[in-house]
Amino acid sequence: MIKLCLIAPELAPFTTGGIGVLLHNLIREYEDSNVEFHVLAIEDWQVVDIAFKQTFPNATLWKMSNFSEESHPARKPPQWAFTTHPSHYKSYQIAGALNKMALQGVKFDIVEFPDWGGLAFCSCQEKLLGGWGHGEIAIRLHSTDSILRAGQPVAGGAGTAHLADLERKALRDADIVVAHLGAVAKATKDHFGFDDSWSQKLRIDAPPIAIQSQKAAVSFDAATPICFPSKIQALKRPEVFLNGMLAFLNSTPEYHGNVIFMAHPTDNRLREQLLSRIPPHLKNRVSFSANMAPTARTAMLGSGICVFPSPFESFCLTAYEASALGGWVVLNQDNPAFSERTTWTDNINCLKFDGTGLGLAECLHRAWQARKSLRIYPMQHEAEKAPYWLSAARDTFPDKMLNGKPPLVSVVVPYFNMGMYIERTIESIFASSYSNLEVIIIDDCSTDRGSQLTIREIQRSSSYDRVKIFTTPANLGLSAARNLGVRNSLGRYILTLDSDDTIRDDFIDVAVSALDSNQDYSLVVPQTAIISDESSPSRIDVIDYILFVGESIHAGAFINRFSTATSLGRRELYEEFPYDENLTSYEDWDFYLRASSAGKRFIVTNEIYFYYRRRNDSMISQNNYESHNRNLSLMRAKQRVRWGCSMIDMSILTDVEAYQRQMLDHSASSSEMRAKWMPALKDGHAHEPCSRHAVDEFQAQCLSRIWPKFILKLYNNYKLNRVIDDLRRHSTFDCQWYLEQYPDVAAAGMDPARHFILHGRREGRLPNSRGAL
Repeated sequence: MIKLCLIAPELAPFTTGGIGVLLHNLIREYEDSNVEFHVLAIEDWQVVDIAFKQTFPNATLWKMSNFSEESHPARKPPQWAFTTHPSHYKSYQIAGALNKMALQGVKFDIVEFPDWGGLAFCSCQEKLLGGWGHGEIAIRLHSTDSILRAGQPVAGGAGTAHLADLERKALRDADIVVAHLGAVAKATKDHFGFDDSWSQKLRIDAPPIAIQSQKAAVSFDAATPICFPSKIQALKRPEVFLNGMLAFLNSTPEYHGNVIFMAHPTDNRLREQLLSRIPPHLKNRVSFSANMAPTARTAMLGSGICVFPSPFESFCLTAYEASALGGWVVLNQDNPAFSERTTWTDNINCLKFDGTGLGLAECLHRAWQARKSLRIYPMQHEAEKAPYWLSAARDTFPDKMLNGKPPLVSVVVPYFNMGMYIERTIESIFASSYSNLEVIIIDDCSTDRGSQLTIREIQRSSSYDRVKIFTTPANLGLSAARNLGVRNSLGRYILTLDSDDTIRDDFIDVAVSALDSNQDYSLVVPQTAIISDESSPSRIDVIDYILFVGESIHAGAFINRFSTATSLGRRELYEEFPYDENLTSYEDWDFYLRASSAGKRFIVTNEIYFYYRRRNDSMISQNNYESHNRNLSLMRAKQRVRWGCSMIDMSILTDVEAYQRQMLDHSASSSEMRAKWMPALKDGHAHEPCSRHAVDEFQAQCLSRIWPKFILKLYNNYKLNRVIDDLRRHSTFDCQWYLEQYPDVAAAGMDPARHFILHGRREGRLPNSRGAL
C-alpha cells in the first residue's frame, strides 16, 4: 500500500478553486486502488473531521493548526523573518509539520505539492539535507505564479521575483513533476529555462473528471447564453471576453441571448472597469452572477457556450466539465492547454480563436452563420489508469563517506584588524561536531597593533595546531584574501567564514553529509541570524535575520538572496569561479550569481546555522552610494543576455536605478525650492520664513502636483526604507525585545523596525527595555 500525502491549500467541496476540485477528484477516483491518501490542510479553510470522513471515508486529514511551532531564536526563524514572500514561511511550516509527523512514525512514500507558491521549497531542501529518509517529493503543475505573470497585465515587484525563485527551485529540486498535458510541461520547462535532464522527472497524468460525458452537445440558437466561467481577474483576460461579446452582439442583431460572468471577482476594481465599458443599450444583456449556486452553475455549463480567453492554463478542468456536460467551449488557440498537441480539435469538440476580442467575435459570428450544420461533440476524456505513484521508483540515499574517513574541510577565514573577534570565530569552528578540519587564516596585512599581536599568539599557541596562517605582502582586499586561502587549502570542501562571524556547531556536519549524498549539488547555504556585537558562541544575542533562497535567479538581479559570504561548497566551485578582486563589496553576491547562472545547484538549510555579527564599522556599513553603483555595474556587466538581435549586459539595471534616483532627488530639490520661495512670491513681497510644518505641507502639495502618484509613492517608500534601515543599524533598537514585549506585532508578522517607525512611536511603544534610543 502506497502512502501518499496531498498538500492542500484548498479542497472541494469545502472550498472553491480549481486545485481543490482536482484534489477531490483524485481522491474519489483512486481511493479504492493501492494507495492510502492523507491530506494536509495548510490554509485557513475549516472542515469538521466528521464532514471530511463522510466525504472521503478512506482518507486521513491533517491540519496545520495541530502542529505548534517551537520558539528558538538562535535556531528557528520566526514568521516575521521571512521577508522574501509569505509563501516562503508557509513552505517552512509545511516542512516542519512533515518532520513532526515523521517523528511520530508517520512517514509517506510520496508527498505531492501544488506548484503555485513554491510550497515544496523547504521540504525539498529538508530532503536534500537528509531529514526525510526515503520518501519522494512530487509537484503537480497547476500553474505557477511566475508563468501566469509572464506577459500578463499585472503588476510585479520584489515579492513576485522572490516567489518566482521559490517556485523555480522547488520544481528543479523535486523528485517528480506531474503534468496533465505534455504541452504544458514543455511550456513550463521553457519558461524556467530547465535543461533536458529536468524532463526525466516528468510524468504525464491525465486527471480524472467527475462527470460522465454526454452523447450530444447543445445547439447554438438565438437564446443560448454565452458565459465567462473563470474568475474575474486580469490573468483570465475578462476584457478580451467582454470586447469580443460587445462586438458580436452589435454585429449579430438576430442573436438575443445573454452574456454572463459566472464567477466571483478577485479584483472588484476590474469588475467596475468592465461594467463601465458596457454601453447603455447592452447593459440588460450583460450580467455578473458572483453567487451562482453549484446546481445552477452546472446547468449553465451544460446549456451554454463557455469562453476561455486565458493565454495559459495547466489543464482547465472547467473547460472539460463544460464540454462533458454538453456545452460548447470556445478556446484561445495560443494557450498550450488547448494547443494542437492536446485532444481539443477545432470545429469537432470546441471552437478556437486567436486570443483577441475581435478574433472571438469573428469566431462566434462564423459559428452563428453555420449553426444549422455545425455540430460540436462533447469531449471524451479518460483519466490515467495507472497514476504516477504506482510506478514511482523509491529513492535511496548513498552510504555516506564509504571510505570510513570524513573528507577534509578547509575553513577559509580572511582577516584584517579583527583581533577582537577572531578567537570567537575559531572557537565556533573548533566546537563543530565535524572533526576533519583545517583553518586557513589569511592576514590581509593588518595595521592594528592589537590584531597583529593576536594573530602571532594564535600562531604560537599549541591550542591552534589545526590553524594555518598566511600573510599577504600588502592589503589586497577581501576577494584576494579568500582566493589566496582557497589556493593554500587542501580540503575537498571549502567553508568561507569572515573573522568576526560564527557558525552553529553542527553546520559543517550537516552540509558535508548533504553534498556527499547529492552529487549534482555544489553548495550548501545556511540561513542566517544577525547577532549583536557582544555575542559569543556561548551567548548568542539575535537581533535580526536574513533568509535566503539559494538559486535566486530572478531577485538576484537586484538583491542578494543567494547567501551571505558564508557557505560550504565543493572545492571545484571556488576554483572555477574565483572571487572578483576588482570588487570592493558584493564579491559574494557576484560569486553566487556567476555560479547559479552557469547552472550550479545550491541546497538551502531551513534552520539557522550561521551568525552574522552586526558592527557599526563593518565593511558593508561603509558602502556608500557611489561604491554601491560601481560594484553593481562591475558585477552586472558579466551577465549578458540576448534581446532580439542584440546582446546587452545587466548593468543596464544599474543605469536605470541611478537615473531613477537622480530624477527623484532632482524633483525633491525642485519642490523644496518651491516650498521655500512660493509664499513670498504669492504675497508679492518678502516676509519671515515659513514654519517647518508649513514648508513640509506645501512641499507635499507641490510633489502631488508635479509627480505621478506612483512616483510619489516610490519616493516616499524610498525615504521610509532609509529611515528603517538606519533604525535597524542603531544598536539601541532591540528587535527581539520589541517582539517579545509586543506580541501583537509578532503575531502580525511585521518587521519590528518598520512597525516602530509607522505605528509604535505614535502609540507610545518603547524601542528597548531602557525606554529610549
